Amino acid sequence: MVKKTTSKNTEVKKSAAPAKSVATHTTAARAKEQASTISVKAPTKTITHSEKQRMIAEAAYLRALSRNFVGGSETEDWLAAEAEVNKKINNYKVV
Repeated sequence: MVKKTTSKNTEVKKSAAPAKSVATHTTAARAKEQASTISVKAPTKTITHSEKQRMIAEAAYLRALSRNFVGGSETEDWLAAEAEVNKKINNYKVV
């Protein structure tokens, strides 16, 4: 910053860096706003209905196997496996 004294002994301060113009600020603000509104979608992965059913059946089987097929029920195993698979393939499109 440079200080300059005028003939009337008043200080005038000059900044070393030039001030931003209003047009530059407006353009930058507009670019920032546009960047925040652009959404990029991730590619949608697909899975067939039969693949999903196979994954659920396998997960249900593994659940029953882990408890040596004692206690529990097939329905509980299936529903828990279905929830697990649905969570895994949440972003997939079932075709």
